[in-house]
Amino acid sequence: MMVVVVVVMMMMMMMKMTMTMTITMTIMMMMMMMMMMMMVAEEEEEQDDDDDDDDDDDDDDDDDDDDDDDGDYDDDDDDNDDDVMMMMIIRYQGSVVRALLRVTF
Repeated sequence: MMVVVVVVMMMMMMMKMTMTMTITMTIMMMMMMMMMMMMVAEEEEEQDDDDDDDDDDDDDDDDDDDDDDDGDYDDDDDDNDDDVMMMMIIRYQGSVVRALLRVTF
């Protein structure tokens, strides 16, 4: 995060941007980094889930397959929570940028 701040400050000095534009750029870059990290974490979580499913299939050959449906519903709930969080981040980012643009102009 500190690298992003330093890069934006250097851009401000080179391009002679106003302070509000610098803050806007910093917030947007930090939001983008947060979204990228969330997507990477989500992909890793999906891979872990796939690995767990493979292990479970090997262990449960003797048992009846009555419990297969339970895990699927939980996964859907997690996906919905992630989508809601992404929408909240995008809305927050948009409102911050709008407020800064109103102040600037």
